Amino acid sequence: MSIPTISMDELRRWLAEGRPVTVLDVRHAANHAEWSIPGSRGEDVFDALWANDPTALKEIDLPTDRPVVTVCNAGKTSLLAAERLQARGYQALSLAEG
Repeated sequence: MSIPTISMDELRRWLAEGRPVTVLDVRHAANHAEWSIPGSRGEDVFDALWANDPTALKEIDLPTDRPVVTVCNAGKTSLLAAERLQARGYQALSLAEG
């Protein structure tokens, strides 16, 4: 499965335009508390995603009427998260390079 990505510039444009989008930060809670994209939702699932825990993101409830952009530090964990969300039927994209 090929996971689409979105550049930071394009995401910034979407947010500036008020385009409906959910930004899901999948880093550790401490990282999210240190800095985050305004309006993003933090879910501390970094370790669970890398451990291939099947329950990672399973219980998360996100709007289905808009894209979900997953965010991490370098772009690898966000790809894992987007893949999981796509498998659940979400229109998920990973933020390129984190």
